[in-house]
Amino acid sequence: ASGEGIQFISSVASRATDNSFETNDEIGISMYVNGAVASEANNVKYTSSDGNTFTGTEITWEAAGGASSADFIGVYPYKEGSISEGKYSFTLSDENLSENDVMYACSSGIETGTNIVSLTFEHKLVKVVMNVKKQDGTAITDATVTIDKQQLAGTMDLLNDGTVTATQSTEQAISFVYNQEGSQYEAIVMPSEVVAGRTITIISGEKTYSCPVGDLVFTSGTKMTLSA
Repeated sequence: ASGEGIQFISSVASRATDNSFETNDEIGISMYVNGAVASEANNVKYTSSDGNTFTGTEITWEAAGGASSADFIGVYPYKEGSISEGKYSFTLSDENLSENDVMYACSSGIETGTNIVSLTFEHKLVKVVMNVKKQDGTAITDATVTIDKQQLAGTMDLLNDGTVTATQSTEQAISFVYNQEGSQYEAIVMPSEVVAGRTITIISGEKTYSCPVGDLVFTSGTKMTLSA
């Protein structure tokens, strides 16, 4: 219990690009004792060898300082220096859909000396799926799809069930990524209430189509599927 690194078994119901973690995925794990993070166990990188088991060599029970139990909080994706004062900071981009799939896990009251800790991750942002087809039902595979009035930067409160708050004042557009396997366009965006004038824009060939979505609530942890 004093020197061996703690092993974590982690699972997730679904991912942005697949249904499980993948080999070499990295999560950040922190140990909390009596509501305060252990100084030697804040956002420690653990890596998966098989999409299920995550191992690292950093966190041991010595970090608990003699406490009888501790809480473990995990975040995905792992980013060095991303956690401060109990909040995980992130910025969305158009480059990697999986990296935008911000997730949170918490396992509370783990007894000191436990060698394997289970973490179940929850999606904290919103996945938007667009099915774009011709009138005859044929999928359009070469369109450009964007959604405007988005805030790209935010924080996730690790001590408040992973609540996400946007921190960016300006609004920008996010591009969708085409999923060839599903013949659909996908994006991950911040949770938000209705935003007047919010629009999904589809450019196909020389034509531009506007799909108003300003009356929709984007609820944390959900997937929205729309068709055009």
